[in-house]
Amino acid sequence: MICDHARAAAMLTADGVAPTNEGAGYVLRRFLRRAYRFGLSIGADGPFMHRLLPTVADAMGEAYPELHERQEFSVGVVRAEEEQFASTLAQGMERIHGLIDMLQNKGATEIPGDEAFRLYDTFGLPREMTIEIARDHGMTVDEEGFEEAMARQRERSRAAVTGLALHGASSIAAQLEPTEFTGYDTTSINARVEAIVVDGQRVESLEQGDEGAVVLNQTPFYAERGGQVGDTGVLHGDGIRFEVSDTQPLGEAIAHVGRLVEGSLRVGDRVTATVDEQRRDSIRRHHTATHLLHAALRQEIGEHVKQAGSLVGPDRLRFDFSHHQAVDRDALVAIERRVNEWILEDLPVAVEFMDLDEATEAGAIALFGEKYADRVRTVRVGDESFELCGGIHCCRTGEIGSLRILSESSVAAGTRRIEAIAGMPAVRHSREVDEALQSIARDLNCPVDEIIDRIEAQRQRIRDLEREVEQARQMSASVNVPDLIAGAEEVAGARLVARVINDADRETLKTLADEIIERLDAGVVVLGGDAGGQVALVAKVSDDLIREGAHAGNLIRQVAQVAGGGGGGAPHFAQAGGGDPEKLSDAIEAARAILAEQLGG
Repeated sequence: MICDHARAAAMLTADGVAPTNEGAGYVLRRFLRRAYRFGLSIGADGPFMHRLLPTVADAMGEAYPELHERQEFSVGVVRAEEEQFASTLAQGMERIHGLIDMLQNKGATEIPGDEAFRLYDTFGLPREMTIEIARDHGMTVDEEGFEEAMARQRERSRAAVTGLALHGASSIAAQLEPTEFTGYDTTSINARVEAIVVDGQRVESLEQGDEGAVVLNQTPFYAERGGQVGDTGVLHGDGIRFEVSDTQPLGEAIAHVGRLVEGSLRVGDRVTATVDEQRRDSIRRHHTATHLLHAALRQEIGEHVKQAGSLVGPDRLRFDFSHHQAVDRDALVAIERRVNEWILEDLPVAVEFMDLDEATEAGAIALFGEKYADRVRTVRVGDESFELCGGIHCCRTGEIGSLRILSESSVAAGTRRIEAIAGMPAVRHSREVDEALQSIARDLNCPVDEIIDRIEAQRQRIRDLEREVEQARQMSASVNVPDLIAGAEEVAGARLVARVINDADRETLKTLADEIIERLDAGVVVLGGDAGGQVALVAKVSDDLIREGAHAGNLIRQVAQVAGGGGGGAPHFAQAGGGDPEKLSDAIEAARAILAEQLGG
C-alpha cells in the first residue's frame, strides 16, 4: 500500500497538485494520511513518505521526466502535509481512543454522529479515518448523525453571515420567483416588492423601525457569492426608505437585508433600488485585483496554485490558495510588482458569455466544487487572466489604481492566505505608513531615509548597554554587599559607606550604590573605581538625609577634585570622573569630612 501511495503522491505532486480538502488535492491528502497511519502501525516513528519520492523518481523518471523536474516541490509538499498531519493525528488519535474506550465500557458499538463530527471539526480527524479506526475496534460510526451535525454547523455559519432576517428562511426559497439581476449594467432601477421575510417567515409588511429582508422582482444589488460581498444601498419610494445593510441569495431570489427607517413597506409596493455606488466601485477594484493576484501567483510560484477561497470587500481582499509552504518576502514583492505593472498597463477587462465546455477548452480557470450552468460568464484581463466569474469588475485595470499586499499566512495544511488592498484603501494605507514613518523620524531626530541607520545605531547602543549592565551585574555579584554595609561609618548621625571597588566601571558602581542605599536606613554611599585607567565616582543619598543637608552632587564634586577630576548631579544621586587614579583612595577618604560639613558636624 505504501508503495502504491508513494507512486500516486509522486505523480500527483509532479502534476502540480497540493493537498487540499477538495478534488485531486483531497485524494492526495487521503493517500498521504492513510499511508502515514499505516507506516506508524509497522514501526515508522515520524514522517517518511517524502523520503520515498526520490526513489519513485529514480524508478520511473525515464518515462516521466517531470518526477525529477518537480522533485523538490513534491518532497516539500509531502513533508509539509506529513508534519501537519502528525500534529493533528496526535491530538485526534488520543481523543478517539479515549472515546472508544469509554463507549465500549458502556457496552456501545457505535460512535455517535455528533462525536464523530467533533473529532472532525475540533481535532481535524477526517470522517473516513474515524470510520476506519472504529472498524479496527469492532465499532461503527453513525454517519447519518455526522451529516446532521455537519448540516447544523453549515446552518450556523449561514446564520452568522446573513443575520436573523434570513435565518431559517431556506425552506421558503423554493416559493420565490427568481430575481432578475441588472447590476452589471446599472446601479439603480425601479422594482416591485415580491416578498418580505422576517425571522425566516414571510410577512406582508414592514413598519418603521422593523428589520427584515426584502425580495424584489429585479435588482441592481449583487448578492454575496463567489467571494464577493453583497451590496449595500437603499430602497426608496413615496415616503419609504429601507436601508440595505447586506444582500444575500435566497435560492434563485435576491434578498435585501436591512431596516425600514421611514414609512411603511408592503408586498406589491414600487421602490427604486439604488446601490451604494462608491462602495460598489471599491469592491469591483478589489475583485479585478484578486484575478490579477491569482494570475501573478501562478506565474511566480507555479501553476499548481489554485484558488481555495476568497473574500472581496470594499476595504480589502483575501485570497486563499493551494501551496505547501510560506511564500517568501522576495516572491511577495515580485508578485505585488507584477500586479501593479498590469494595473499601469491599463489592460482591458472583457466579459463574455460562453458555453461551459467552450470556456474550459479555451483555458478559463474554474473554481473546483462550484456548480456552473451550461452557459457561463467569463472574465478575461488582457492576456494575463481568464476565469469563470459572475462578479462585478472594472472595465480596465487602470481603474484599480494600485495593489498593496498586507500579509501572507497559513490557514491550513497546504493552504496559504494573502490579504491585500487596492484603490483608495491602498492610498490611505500608504498615507498612514508615511505618517508613522514621519513620527518615528521625529522621535529619532533624523530624516525618514536615515531611520534604518538610526535604529540600527540604537540597537547597537542597547546591545552595548546590556553588555555593560551584565558586566556590572556580574561585578556586583562578586562584591560582598553585606560586608560593605557592616563597615559603614557613623558621620554626624548618618551611616556612610565610602569604598574603592577595584576594576569597577561606572555602571557597576551605580548598581552597587542602588543596592547599598536600599539596605541603609539613613545613609550615604560614595564609591570609586578604576577600570582601564579611567576613574569613576558615584554618590547616592537617602531621602531623609537630603532634608538634613546632604547633597550627592556637591559631595561628589568635591570628592572628584581630590582625584583631579570633576562632576556633579542631583541631591539624591551624582557621578563624576577623575584624572588621577593614584589619588582615588585619597578622594574616597575625603568623603567623610565633606559629608560631616554638609550635615553640620
